[in-house]
Amino acid sequence: MIYIEIGHDGTLGGTRSPKPVEIKLSDGTDLGRPAGGWQDRQLAACGLFPVAPVEKPADTATATHTRTIELATPGDPTTATTVWTPVNFTKAELDATTATATEETARNERLARIDELAAGNTLETSALIKTAIQDLARITITEPKL
Repeated sequence: MIYIEIGHDGTLGGTRSPKPVEIKLSDGTDLGRPAGGWQDRQLAACGLFPVAPVEKPADTATATHTRTIELATPGDPTTATTVWTPVNFTKAELDATTATATEETARNERLARIDELAAGNTLETSALIKTAIQDLARITITEPKL
């Protein structure tokens, strides 16, 4: 469970887990974590309120999501909830994803040719045999764990 800090003036702070010792907002005294764990009412006295968890939506091919914490009822810190807002990927991020997919496709093609060679299947031409051996050398050098 994550908690959000609420200041004296009601402003939303950052999210965090409770510490072993928290400070009561009303009088500044230290509260130590009880043996049975923190109770929400104790943390509320320290300005920490639980945030209702909401699962992050799945990313799409063009967007991800950023998390914010908002109060479902303005002014009521007990209604803190997670809000996910879609954010489009940048051109650089989209280009990197495309490049990664292209590299993965090429790698899979090389592995398929190596599998053909290893299986003893007759490759149609000496050029295909040469390519498969080059693929094997390239993958062995760049991916030694294969």
